Parts: sequence; C-alpha cells; structure tokens
Amino acid sequence: MRHLSPQLEGWFWNHDTSLNYLGNRGRFAWWNPWVVVPNNFVYDSRTESWWRIDDPTNTNVSCSCADVVNSSNRLYLFPHKLDGDDSPMWYTAAPDVLADTYSWQSQPLVETRTRVMTVHEVHVMVTPASTDAGSVAITLTGYDADGTEVTPVTTTFTLAANTNPQMLHKDLITNFQATHIKVKIVANANNTSEPAPKVHAVSLATGTRARVAKS
Repeated sequence: MRHLSPQLEGWFWNHDTSLNYLGNRGRFAWWNPWVVVPNNFVYDSRTESWWRIDDPTNTNVSCSCADVVNSSNRLYLFPHKLDGDDSPMWYTAAPDVLADTYSWQSQPLVETRTRVMTVHEVHVMVTPASTDAGSVAITLTGYDADGTEVTPVTTTFTLAANTNPQMLHKDLITNFQATHIKVKIVANANNTSEPAPKVHAVSLATGTRARVAKS
C-alpha cells in the first residue's frame, strides 16, 4: 500500500465537516486516467498529481459523488445535498471541453526552503489555444527570514493573437525577496467560449541571499 497524497493534509476529501453521517460519506470514480474524489478533487494517475476540478467558491458546493457514463465518457458530479430551489442538481464535465481559465500553485520551491532568494525575472513558455489575446499571470508569494508573509508580486503576460508557442519574459517591477517561495499560475483565455492557454514551463531568474537564520 502506498500513500498517494503526501502533499495534502489529512482528510482533504471530507466535503462537509459539519455533518454526521450514518452511511456512505461519498463515492469515488475512475475517469481514465483520473481518479475523481469527493470535495472536487481529481488525481492524475500519469503524473501522480492532485487537482481540483473546480474551485468550490465558484459553485458554492462541494460534490460528494461522481459517476461516469462510459458511452460518452462524461463525468457527472453530484452535490452532497440540495436545499430548496438549489440548482443545478449535478455538474457535467467532458475531457474534450476545456476550461476558459485554470490555476495551479506550487509547493514551496526546494531551493528556497533554507535560503532567502531574490527573483529578478519571470520566463514562461506558453501556447494559446485560440487567436484571442489570452493571458497568463504568475504570482510569487513567500516569507521573510522572520516568518512574516511578504507582499505577493504578480506578473501578467498578454499573449500574441496566434496559436504558436510563445517564449516570454518580464523583469519584476520590484525585486521579490523571500524564503519558501511559491508560484501560482492563472491562465485565462479572456473569452468564455475558448480554452485557456497551455502553459508548458515557468522559470525564475534568481539570486541567492543569505541562509535563513536558526533560532
């Protein structure tokens, strides 16, 4: 037996901590190549990574059950309860219907866990899915040597209106200096009828400062 979610805390798929259950709390589903888990989580069996199929704040609901219709390969997600006139009764996803926006956030970068690092530039490799001018925003967060959260810095790239791979880079307006740096990517088609751009790679131009002091 192998632990599949060491990067997540505890009972992360508990979709409602305030309810007492007498029966099954939720249901998992296999949606090749993903395992669909209650509380909107999805496990990618190829990369062993965890995603959320949607932000619960977008739907105001945490889905507890999932089912797959094999003939159409569609995924149906069901809320754990419905109150009054709540709608919809379920949510549908299909692998060939891509979202117009998505986000990803890293764990603290290994190189920054013991040192204060300065970031000077951000580089991205991205391919737009349409000729609309999509965008990619890169946000850096972290802490100072005393453990106080520093002010996040966001760098936004506006893509050229074509579907060719694009290598872009920008200087940070102010040098970002922190330890335990995390990177958040938000890709947006800026058009709800088009898929979001595909981000291939993000790299940072950094400078090493001092080691984090021991206390």
